Amino acid sequence: MNIPFQRVGTEPLALNASEEEAGHELRLEGTLAHHKGGLIRLTAQLSGHLSLVCDRCGAEWVSTINEPVELLLSDRLYEPDDQQPLPWPVVEMPGGRIDAAFLLQSEKEAYRCGYHHCPDCAGDEPVEINEGD
Repeated sequence: MNIPFQRVGTEPLALNASEEEAGHELRLEGTLAHHKGGLIRLTAQLSGHLSLVCDRCGAEWVSTINEPVELLLSDRLYEPDDQQPLPWPVVEMPGGRIDAAFLLQSEKEAYRCGYHHCPDCAGDEPVEINEGD
């Protein structure tokens, strides 16, 4: 789903994207609306199932996720104003179109970059590392 920036107004416009990976569906569903400074605000939910790797034992498992997504979108190079910091990250989308599939892929990889424990390791005590031993 590609949406032209000019089509987004003050009334919320639906944005939906989904993909299937290894038999598991992941969805990004939300709305787009104008924000100040020529930016567009995405308010969405990332939900479904995602294959992850445990950061403790290395096991792969499928996690159910349901995470809010709040982003600002720009159709040009965004130059931050140090006097007025923004409450959400800005994603630059040159070309004048909002690519829902790109946003889904980006949020999926951002989620995977987090620190995750599989169900077997979730309750384990933290591992202490003693330097110099």
